[in-house]
Amino acid sequence: KYLCFLDSDDWYKENHLLNFYREIEKRLEPIAIFFSGALNYSSKKISERPQAIYNDQTKYGYILINTFGLPFSCVHSEVFKDFQLDPEIMVCEDLDFFLRACTKYKIIQIKSQEYVYNLHDETFTLGHPNKIELEYSNYKKIFKKDLLKGKLPIKQRFQLLSKCHYFFAIKAHNNQQSLITIRHIFTSLSLSPRGYNRKTNKTLLILFIYNLPLIGFLIRKLVEQMKRFG
Repeated sequence: KYLCFLDSDDWYKENHLLNFYREIEKRLEPIAIFFSGALNYSSKKISERPQAIYNDQTKYGYILINTFGLPFSCVHSEVFKDFQLDPEIMVCEDLDFFLRACTKYKIIQIKSQEYVYNLHDETFTLGHPNKIELEYSNYKKIFKKDLLKGKLPIKQRFQLLSKCHYFFAIKAHNNQQSLITIRHIFTSLSLSPRGYNRKTNKTLLILFIYNLPLIGFLIRKLVEQMKRFG
């Protein structure tokens, strides 16, 4: 009746399914999407994975920024009769699915952190060399879907695109492509002037200075000399 998901390199703690079961029973088995929090496992340590409190009034904005993913969810089988994973969306498929499904079905957050997400170098999150390029192209596809037109808030859409251009800037800088770096810096800031997560503007400023013609070269050389002698 309800479907839960488990990625091959993750695991459930003992009460993960029980917590979903209790919440579903308490709510009289609604046709809905339930989701929980999760834990991160990295370097043999488990830590809490931040999860904002869900608000149904701002559901589209919430899902765009706080995508909880199919592995953290428990979905009534009826939902999948109306909405399936889109084979054309190979990355961000969870985001796409939940945005479309919430146009018809209720989403319910439960207080539980019993799913353990295994972060290692071979995961897509940490290991794919073209992660940002793939995310960017799939964001654009999702935003253009007819079912979602007029529903997705501009601020959160721009935040996701700003994030992509932030990482594009870092990648271009690492490849010594100064003009491309500066272009992505300005695009990232124009989409989200305070930074996509309010933590990136300092990095973007440093990248901007380092990539200025002549001045950036002199500053980089000065920093190299300071590191060498100090």
